Amino acid sequence: MLVFSLVWLILLDRFDFNEAANRRYNFEVLNLTCSRRGAVLKDMKCSFAEIATNRYSIDVYMSLTRQLAQNAEVAMKIYIQPPNGDKILQFLNVKLNICETLKRQNIAVPMIRSIVNEIMRKSNVPFSCPIVKDFVYNLTNFILTDSIFPVYTFFVNFNFTLNFMNDYKSFAELLLEGRTVPK
Repeated sequence: MLVFSLVWLILLDRFDFNEAANRRYNFEVLNLTCSRRGAVLKDMKCSFAEIATNRYSIDVYMSLTRQLAQNAEVAMKIYIQPPNGDKILQFLNVKLNICETLKRQNIAVPMIRSIVNEIMRKSNVPFSCPIVKDFVYNLTNFILTDSIFPVYTFFVNFNFTLNFMNDYKSFAELLLEGRTVPK
């Protein structure tokens, strides 16, 4: 009985319940755009590539004309719309101080925490301010998979927006458009 219990505990420890739950959807990235607003941003480029079903690679390059202020923020918004619906719903609306987020990285929302952790792993963004001018910050091979979505996600069209602000004025926006579809 003890051996059976130990084997059971070892199996439970190795078993990934998120993977075990059968996702009934695929997710697709349809478009990724970067927009420059104002004089703070010198250059910004972004691209994506589908690596496999439910797996995308994203690259973003950005350089600034001046150092960001301590009050610089990034606003994350997610809007969803059922495929046959007219109503657009705001799913997420969060604003984060860039310097505080880099320094502490204690984000309560799991989806956002997972995104920030992946950004920090795949970029040359520093773990604290300042965010300086004339330096190319890059996010290379950021892997976006269906694991970012809860298992119970329903079929929707979505857009994910990152709006970068310095001194409370928007200077750049990244917009990712996609959808979840039946398998």
